[in-house]
Amino acid sequence: MSVYLGRGFQIVRDSDLQLVMDRPAKDNFGAQLVFGSQWNVVPNSRISMTFLGDNPTQVNAQLAIVTNPGSGFEQVTDLTNNASTRQQLQIGMSQAKALAESQHPAKPKPTS
Repeated sequence: MSVYLGRGFQIVRDSDLQLVMDRPAKDNFGAQLVFGSQWNVVPNSRISMTFLGDNPTQVNAQLAIVTNPGSGFEQVTDLTNNASTRQQLQIGMSQAKALAESQHPAKPKPTS
């Protein structure tokens, strides 16, 4: 997850099956214009990952824009159906996979 933490995301919720990270979308003027509110002009980008199965583990990722994050008026807009968003999620997940595999190389299969 250092791939995302290095981009300014902070872990806001985690469990055995889910990880949620947020960061202010201060570098995205369009998101501020469309999703900002009078109480919080800079919305958050949120990545939610759900982990299913074991060996192999399936990871499902979702990217959303959050208006009024952390308040009782929080509004989440799912951006996962956007092609550019899916591409960015795939790049991040591929980088995370490569980093994990380099730190924990797969054990060779025994030959019989």
